[in-house]
Amino acid sequence: MNLPAKTFAAVIMSAALLGTATPPAHAAVPSVRHVCASLSCAFYFNQKITRSMDAKLDRLGWVADTAAGLICAPLRSRLLGAACSAAVAYKFDSARRNLDAAAGSGGCFVVTAKVGLRKVITFGSVSSGHPSCG
Repeated sequence: MNLPAKTFAAVIMSAALLGTATPPAHAAVPSVRHVCASLSCAFYFNQKITRSMDAKLDRLGWVADTAAGLICAPLRSRLLGAACSAAVAYKFDSARRNLDAAAGSGGCFVVTAKVGLRKVITFGSVSSGHPSCG
């Protein structure tokens, strides 16, 4: 793929990933808080959802398909969900390690979507004292 094609792909990806990630206005109490800046969005799963996802995966077994369904479905965007599912399959250990760490510390699990051709979706965790965790 040449540079103009890569640039075009990055622009299309950014519009698709970041432009459709806003949850619907009728959502009652959001379990996933999103914070977007520049060319990325971070999705913070609250502590209750983080613990619930971790417990459910412990109970059902840590299988990539199950993990992708639990982690990616709440992002409320089909394209973002598809990219997230691919990332869970590819970076399963990172998703598991960060979800376990967040649940174990009482913090929040984080999925970050970035515009680019590499590391479009990453996983992380933040402490309960983080401004977007809660």
